[in-house]
Amino acid sequence: MIKKNMNSLPTIFKIIFALSIFGSLFSKQIQLQRVKTIPNIIFNNNVAYKVDEETPYTGKISILTKDGVIKSEGLLRDGIKSGLWKEFFSSGQIKSKGIYRNDMKTGVWADWYNNDQKQSQAIYRNGQKNGKEITWYKSGIKKTEINYKSNKKEGLYRFWYENGKKKNECSYLNGFKNGKLTEWYESGEIYKEQNFALGKEHGLMFSWYESGSKKEQQYFTKGLINGVHLEWFENGQKKIEGNYINDKYDGFWQQWFSNGQKYMEGKYDEDMLVGSWNQWYKNGNKYSSGFYEDSKQVKNWIYFSPNGSDSSKMLYADGNPILGSNVEWYAGGEKESEINYKNGQITGPVTYWYENGNKKLVQNYTNNLLNGSTVKWSEKGKKKSKQNYIDGRLKIEKRYVYYLEGQIDSTLEFKYDNSNNIVNKIITKWSQSGKLLSKLNNGSIWKGEVINWWDEDLKIKKQLVTYVDGKKTGRFKSWFKNKKISSDGYYKNDLMNGNWKFYYRNGQIKAEGEFIDGDGKNKNKSTNIPTNGRSGKWASWHEDGSKWSNLSFLNGKKHGLQKNWYENGQQELVGEYNKDNPVNKWSWWYFDGAPMQEGKYNRDGNFQGLYFINPQVPNFSYP
Repeated sequence: MIKKNMNSLPTIFKIIFALSIFGSLFSKQIQLQRVKTIPNIIFNNNVAYKVDEETPYTGKISILTKDGVIKSEGLLRDGIKSGLWKEFFSSGQIKSKGIYRNDMKTGVWADWYNNDQKQSQAIYRNGQKNGKEITWYKSGIKKTEINYKSNKKEGLYRFWYENGKKKNECSYLNGFKNGKLTEWYESGEIYKEQNFALGKEHGLMFSWYESGSKKEQQYFTKGLINGVHLEWFENGQKKIEGNYINDKYDGFWQQWFSNGQKYMEGKYDEDMLVGSWNQWYKNGNKYSSGFYEDSKQVKNWIYFSPNGSDSSKMLYADGNPILGSNVEWYAGGEKESEINYKNGQITGPVTYWYENGNKKLVQNYTNNLLNGSTVKWSEKGKKKSKQNYIDGRLKIEKRYVYYLEGQIDSTLEFKYDNSNNIVNKIITKWSQSGKLLSKLNNGSIWKGEVINWWDEDLKIKKQLVTYVDGKKTGRFKSWFKNKKISSDGYYKNDLMNGNWKFYYRNGQIKAEGEFIDGDGKNKNKSTNIPTNGRSGKWASWHEDGSKWSNLSFLNGKKHGLQKNWYENGQQELVGEYNKDNPVNKWSWWYFDGAPMQEGKYNRDGNFQGLYFINPQVPNFSYP
């Protein structure tokens, strides 16, 4: 018995406790907030106690999820698992069941799928598997069967496909594969036979295609491949023949195409390619011929085109190309690429082609460094990009975008510093007829019309802006998302100038007037129309088309007579401004035409009304 009073235990044992299911129940401490038990249990040295009790707990315990659902339940004797234990799915269905004795599994243990179908059954003794273990698929079909001895596989192991046919079969000795392993395809046809000796492949291995034709044959000695290795294509044609010594390639190796034509041949010495090697195309023409030393290309190599009409030579040293041309061809004999070497360095143009014969890429090199132009084309011959390098550093890059009909749509030009950072970016756009539409320099519009879109795919415009020398100059239009026009006017040197019109979303005109050098600021709170730069007479309308107001401006300030009308046509007010200050006589009317207020502004700018209303000056708005 524990002599120490539980109340004197460290506080941590009061606020946390640990449980895990079947086999590790007492191995971890788990926070109280995450695991619940009935009754409340704490653990000291993996022995269970009820809170505030010093005698180890004996009795039933239930482990709950955070939602209060029983996750597992079983019996404890003197604080450790002894007796029947069960684990459940969240649905309440049983998940596993078995007996513990002194905290170790014993007897028959079983697991189930969530459809009540048994998943596995095994026999335990003192916590170790001893006896037969069987597993099943969720459908109820047997999956595996094996015997255990002291937790190690022993005897015949069998594995079935879900269709009931055997998948593999092998004997075990003391936990190791020992004897013949046989594997089958799901159709029932044999796939592989292999012998094992205490877990290591030993003896001949054979494999077959599902059609029954032989696939591979090799010999093992205590896990190492030794002797002749053979592979075949499914049509019976030999694919590979060679030799191993202690798991390493050794001697003469050959490989064939499926049509029987030889693919390559050469020698190995302890996994290293050595001596003369030859390779062929599938049509029987030679592809390459040369020499290896320690798996590195050396001396002169010669390469041939697939049709035998062309060839190239290359001198190698220690696996590196030194002098000559490295040429690759497409299957039809057309060149795919050509790289020239001099003194071990790429020199001159490096060229790649499409299979149709059009150039794909041309790069210029000097002593292994890109120098001069690099040009890329599309398969149809359209230039995609052009780059200029100096001593391997990219300096200028130009990319091309085309209309479907083939004309240039736009170009993007970049300039780079020595750290490969973009220091200048120019975007130029043309019409399909070849007319320059716009030019952007470092993100700023330089020249032409630029269209911004709400949705470019659906061709829903947002803005049309005209630029000259990087400044807004000329026509400006904007649209709502419903495709109705929002504003229409003109800019000059980035300032609003000339006649402007503004519209409601329903297409009805909202306001019209002149700007002189308007900067677009000081927007009206009611209509969001800029005030700065307004000049002369301005007119506005209600959303239903009825007149709203007439108002004059001078240098962006209200100046002169203002008249407002309600939507029913009744006059709302009449008054006068002098440089944004109300002056002289003002009058207001109610919606039905009844007088609301009348008075005038004195020299101090104070209003003296005829009627006592609050506020004395009625609220009103203008566009």
